[in-house]
Amino acid sequence: MSVAAHRHASASRTCSRFGDGLHGHWHTLIHHLYTAFESYFLRVAKHFGSNLDDSAWHRELIDRMRIEVPGIRPALIPPELAEDLDELRRFRHRFRNIYKSQLPADRVLEVSEIAVSISHDFGGFHREFINRIRKLLAAEG
Repeated sequence: MSVAAHRHASASRTCSRFGDGLHGHWHTLIHHLYTAFESYFLRVAKHFGSNLDDSAWHRELIDRMRIEVPGIRPALIPPELAEDLDELRRFRHRFRNIYKSQLPADRVLEVSEIAVSISHDFGGFHREFINRIRKLLAAEG
C-alpha cells in the first residue's frame, strides 16, 4: 500500500469513528495538533540554545529539528516528516487568516490525512531522539 493510500485509509477510519459531527472540526484539530508540535520544538530549540530568526522562525524551527547538531543533539525528525509538518504549518496559517471564507473540504481531508500519519509516527521519532540524547550524555559522563 502506498504512503498516500495508507494515509487516506487511516484518516478515513478516524473520520468515520468520530462521525460527521467532528468532520467539520478537523481544521481546528489540525491547528491544535501543529501548535502542540511547534511548542515541543520550541522547547527543544531553547533547551539546546538555538536562536531563531524573527522573520521566518516558524519554518526555520521545523528545519532545525531535522538537523543534527554534532555533539549537542541529534535530529528530532527525518526530512520527510519535516515536509509533512510544514504542510500542517501552512494549513494552520491559512486557517488562522481565513476569517469568513471556508476551507475547501478536499484540502481539509488531505491535510487531516497528513496529520493522522504524523500523529501515529511521531512517538517513534521522539523515543529515538530521547535514546540518542541519552547516548550523548553517557558518552560525556
